[in-house]
Amino acid sequence: SRAPDAQATRSGLMLGSPAYMAPELLAGAAPDARSDLYALGVLVYELIAGRPPFVAASLGALLRAVASQAPPALAALRPELGAAADKIDALVAPLLAKQRDERPSDGQAWAAQAHALGRQLEQERAQEGRHAGSPRQCAPPRQTPRNQPPTHPPEPGPPRQREAQ
Repeated sequence: SRAPDAQATRSGLMLGSPAYMAPELLAGAAPDARSDLYALGVLVYELIAGRPPFVAASLGALLRAVASQAPPALAALRPELGAAADKIDALVAPLLAKQRDERPSDGQAWAAQAHALGRQLEQERAQEGRHAGSPRQCAPPRQTPRNQPPTHPPEPGPPRQREAQ
């Protein structure tokens, strides 16, 4: 289960959302751009995995996990991603490095890598979709009453009022 106070911004000893705070911030170091990149890594991980990289029953357990544990591999949480999970892990892992100096120092360069990986994965998926019987082929969009054209023109005159039931 998730610690209810893990996402709340705290004042006093810590200022920030503990689940998104870089390990050095938990130790009282001043934030810098690499601390922000750590938070970005948590957010990207959570968007892909459907949960943050560290989940704990208490705030203390969460802080220990952020400071000392590696996040679960995305392939374990999202096996349907196949080989893409390992590629995404390789992209996100440097953002979640425990040591500030091991994180990227240039967010724009990381964003360019993320964009390139996204293009690569789209191309791979398109190539897989070209194979007959590929399970990743998308079904055509489903027609719903909202996006279907009317079957007859509206009746002229004032709109009808609903009868009371």
